[in-house]
Amino acid sequence: MAGSGLPRIGDSSFTRHGQNGKNTLITGFYGYQLTLASVAAHVWFSHDIDAKVSTYIMHNCAPDIKELIVTLSQNPDAQTIHRPCIIDTIAAEHAIYGHRKEIPLVRKRLLAFEHMAIASHTLSNAEMALAFEELHDLAQVFHIIRERLVDIHERLQFLLEIHTKLSPFYQDFYQDVYSVADSLKCLLSSTNI
Repeated sequence: MAGSGLPRIGDSSFTRHGQNGKNTLITGFYGYQLTLASVAAHVWFSHDIDAKVSTYIMHNCAPDIKELIVTLSQNPDAQTIHRPCIIDTIAAEHAIYGHRKEIPLVRKRLLAFEHMAIASHTLSNAEMALAFEELHDLAQVFHIIRERLVDIHERLQFLLEIHTKLSPFYQDFYQDVYSVADSLKCLLSSTNI
């Protein structure tokens, strides 16, 4: 990711076809960050369409995401956790929430400059230099947040594509298979910049 000091991890998926030419396995990989300061998390997934089984490996998964996934899987009516891309949706929602919490904090720092006496020339050269440095830092932070939201937006589009590939194979198996797509679309609209 340009500007943030972190490389952008691309989203990728691979589809394996059976002897009949139909999709039998979809695997993929992507990464995300929950906050500006958090370590990148990585997700590898494999959806076996014939067996209706999904496997996830999550590296650096946040404890609250892990706890929610475990709680959903231990529910006596564990249908919720088995819907296509639900785990990805949970991770994406947490990433959006994490970045949204940071915006007001950065905004508050920016608003402090509205009350500075820059225009009245009462600041010393050293104070002015510090103010410009702080404004530059704030601009960089806003730029990085924007980049992260764009990354999340692109990831949500990627997940919608995966969900679109999987849904036809699961619609007879789960009643509300399309509610995940609705959630992904809602999250996608919240990242429009």
